[in-house]
Amino acid sequence: MNLSANAYKMLILGLMLVGISAGLKAQVVRQEGPFEGVVDSLGTLDIHEVAQVPSAELGSIEGYPTAYDPTLVYWLRVEAPSADSINKWFLQGYTVGLADFYVRFPGQEEWTILSSGTYSDPDTRIWNRSHFTAVPIQIPIDGPTPEVWVRISEIDHNPIHFRFYWHDAQVWGLTDHDPHAGIYMAFLGMCLMMGLYNIVVFFMTRFWAFFHYALYLLCVFLFVLFAVGPMRQVPFGEVRLLLPWGYLGFGCINICYFLFARSLIDMKRTMPFWNQILMGYVWLKLTVIAATQMLIYWDFDLNTALNIEFAMLVVDVCVLMVLYVVWFRQGFIARVMVMGSALVTFVGLSLAAIGHIYAIPNSLIFFLSAIIVEIILFSLVLGYRMKKEEEERLAAERKQRIYQETLNQELSKVNSVFGRFVPHEFLKSLGKDSVLDVKLGDGVEKVVTVMFVDIRSYTTLAEQMTPRENFNFLNAYLGRVGPAIKAQGGFVNQYYGDGIMALFLDAPEASLKAARDMFQILDAYNAARKEKGRIPISIGIGIHTGPLLMGVIGDTLRMEAGVVSDTVNTAARMEGLTKHYHARIVLSENTFRGLSDPDTFGLRVLAKVRVKGRSNPLEIYECLDAWPDHPRIMRLASKAQFQEALQHYWSGRFSESTRLFDQLVEQDPSDPLLEQYRISSLNMLAEGAPVDWDGVTQMQAK
Repeated sequence: MNLSANAYKMLILGLMLVGISAGLKAQVVRQEGPFEGVVDSLGTLDIHEVAQVPSAELGSIEGYPTAYDPTLVYWLRVEAPSADSINKWFLQGYTVGLADFYVRFPGQEEWTILSSGTYSDPDTRIWNRSHFTAVPIQIPIDGPTPEVWVRISEIDHNPIHFRFYWHDAQVWGLTDHDPHAGIYMAFLGMCLMMGLYNIVVFFMTRFWAFFHYALYLLCVFLFVLFAVGPMRQVPFGEVRLLLPWGYLGFGCINICYFLFARSLIDMKRTMPFWNQILMGYVWLKLTVIAATQMLIYWDFDLNTALNIEFAMLVVDVCVLMVLYVVWFRQGFIARVMVMGSALVTFVGLSLAAIGHIYAIPNSLIFFLSAIIVEIILFSLVLGYRMKKEEEERLAAERKQRIYQETLNQELSKVNSVFGRFVPHEFLKSLGKDSVLDVKLGDGVEKVVTVMFVDIRSYTTLAEQMTPRENFNFLNAYLGRVGPAIKAQGGFVNQYYGDGIMALFLDAPEASLKAARDMFQILDAYNAARKEKGRIPISIGIGIHTGPLLMGVIGDTLRMEAGVVSDTVNTAARMEGLTKHYHARIVLSENTFRGLSDPDTFGLRVLAKVRVKGRSNPLEIYECLDAWPDHPRIMRLASKAQFQEALQHYWSGRFSESTRLFDQLVEQDPSDPLLEQYRISSLNMLAEGAPVDWDGVTQMQAK
């Protein structure tokens, strides 16, 4: 934020310097009187009659800031500059309603007539549709200077001020033809840049005071640009099209100020009664502004529109006086804002009005200077407000953080205890952060890999132990293999006796890695059991991937985290098949297809089976990575030949399958699966396959 503030300040300073330098660069000859001239009270004189009046009989007409009667016609003689190095000058009559410029060089009899004026017919002007008063006059280099007369009149009953400026051709396009060009450019550039800056800050902070402040600056920008500044003078279009924008900005300045103050003080929250009164007045003022704009656009009745807006300005001052008293009680921010507003309202605007009424030179500078001071004050107030809000926010955050840390410590203790009963991963899947947030019926459907682990011949083992020994044995076993599941991103959903049901929410690879790690841990555990004279244990692992519903089941008095799906049953069947096919790890074809790179693991096809409870057959696979090195290497070496034998077996070519299974058994007699398939193939060859043989083995047991 500090970097942005410095950047926009540098841009404003640069634009001010450019504007001031542009104003200083212009080669301008200013003539503000007194002028020699004639007052034509009847408006009947022509140029020939005026030009023949001797100089001694010409009257002296004071120039700016003296104001003259707009009902009379004035003839002024303007002294042309010499052209040492420039052969064209532009003569501008400042704020002249109707003007005819008469130019005649020595030796000429006829006058060249150039018509101009703010309210002259656009089609008769030198520059079509331009509303300023200026004409080009060609003056030869080192040649004679022409005699120039100007006939001036008004139609809108505004007082007439006489000022003339000669602009050289080289800088005509670089100046706004106003002696205050540099001041206007610097002021408008500052308003524009600060307005854009506050818009950016608003979108960053969403604090409405910045937005209303930017609108306030935009209204000031429009007023100065179109009503009193460059766009009122330069040839950008017809005055009827441009001037209303200035009056629109003037009318909306106080509306935006009211909205800015309302947001800054947060009147909607801190002062609801006065907030309603203020918003009612804002809507009333918007209605009046709409009416004045209609007057300007339809009838171009500037006087009536100005009278209405000045009347509303008096009401604005009365409203501000009441609000100042109310706001001043709201603290430091409001007091600074009141001081800035009072400076503009009672000092700057008053001086500008007095200067306009009494034609005091440069009186508008008072108003612009006061607005600059106000802008600086408002910027400081906004910065102070944001600083206070930031300090309050940080203090509240510190207090909240201390409270939250204390609460989190208590909740972490609760969650730590409950997490041993309800896995945190399960809660996360339900979109809950704590077990305290869970309610009956919460559930979510996901595609999950389910793992079942079971100890082989556990009943025989349990019969040899006391209940306490059995209890200690299960905890020792589960305490070793359980962490392997968590290490691979899974979690234990349920312990049932000697069995484990685990879930893996990510890719199926994690389940195979966990199963492989569990057998490595089990081999080390069995080695320790052998040293103590205890019987080694063996386990089977079944894995299946599919959709299931994870949720909270039970009743209002007793709930637990559970899963409901055929996927769970199928995974349990996979674990049961490990016994039938003499395998350690069996996975379904769903899990196999879910592997991004199956070659990462040592896998071989086991069979096509139709498990109990399912009508569709499944291809099942064995992960050979769980076996010790020798059997694993032997079975991987015969993997291709074994798969070829299976294809013959499934297709009913039992002579070929029997021949291949004989070879495989001879190569690796330690693999009981090969002998099992060899015997089955011989029986099929001898007795014949069923009529509906499709290679699928129907499993009757679970």
